[in-house]
Amino acid sequence: MPKEGEKVLKQFASGEVKLPPAILSLQDEKAMKAKNEERAKAVDKDGNPKPKPPLSAFKECGQRFKQYLDRHPYWQSLVKEIDGLTPYGLRHGFAWRGAKYYPRSIPPRDLAALMGHDPVTHQRHYGKWTDEADIALTVESITGSVSA
Repeated sequence: MPKEGEKVLKQFASGEVKLPPAILSLQDEKAMKAKNEERAKAVDKDGNPKPKPPLSAFKECGQRFKQYLDRHPYWQSLVKEIDGLTPYGLRHGFAWRGAKYYPRSIPPRDLAALMGHDPVTHQRHYGKWTDEADIALTVESITGSVSA
């Protein structure tokens, strides 16, 4: 929806919309460290050491965000309407819109920084989403005509 992102950012910046506590708690480095220390001491049902891998705050955030969305009635209705819609797909959509949607695209290195990774990772995971139709539209938007 046009201008929806701008509207949401303004709501977030003003404090009108806040992140859920489960996501905000991931900013507490001491709590994350304590949780990972606890995971390192985990044992199986027989009492044998079975350490769990450490949690990444970014990965944990993604899981909590997915859980939050999965419980939200509006998201549930969107999932029913849109085949294949996933929370992670929103990330791919952001990368695509940044590169293709706006009259002036966001440089890949800036998109990578906004998404929290380096340009090589960005190219590997998001830069390959191009097809002949995208190429033709890009050439036409720059030159005013489709090149053969």
